[in-house]
Amino acid sequence: SKMAERTDRNLKILEKVVARGDERPRNLFYLANEFKDHGRYAEAVGYYEKYLSVSDLAWEKYAAYLRLVRCYHQLGLAEKAKETALDALTFDSRRAEAYIQLGVYHYDRQEWDQAAPFFATAATLPRPLQGFVEEEAYQWQPHDFLAICYARLGRYPEAIEASLKALRHNPNRDRLIGNLHWLVDQLQNRP
Repeated sequence: SKMAERTDRNLKILEKVVARGDERPRNLFYLANEFKDHGRYAEAVGYYEKYLSVSDLAWEKYAAYLRLVRCYHQLGLAEKAKETALDALTFDSRRAEAYIQLGVYHYDRQEWDQAAPFFATAATLPRPLQGFVEEEAYQWQPHDFLAICYARLGRYPEAIEASLKALRHNPNRDRLIGNLHWLVDQLQNRP
């Protein structure tokens, strides 16, 4: 397809530029992004790591950490993904995305009580005014995860509250409404 040819073209051009020795941070960042978008995660990891060691552009570095987390996930390297999410958090604790990634790490292990505080913190953070912003991280996503954690912990009133907040902007409204019915039933069936 034309689209595939164009994106392959970008990858080839950036590879040549970097191979010729032009390792400006921006080139490394975009080359890493191209590798990631092409599903070549191991190569993306190498370039994100190289980029992070030379860049001083704060908002772009944060984005690189998050993309690196996703590459490690794709490669099945959960512990590296967790470490990198912690690095992102240390780098900028005012943004929600890294908290969500850390929550997901525990969520995937069904460690609800460890996941919940990360999602709860993410839910309190205002949308940043600069840099790449994952909109769902500042809208419904942390509330959605939080609702499930609270439900699994038997904290049904908090799960209902989080579900209601998650409904706004959420693409999975039907699932959330189904969950809300279930949560209300749990409350009613309590001894």
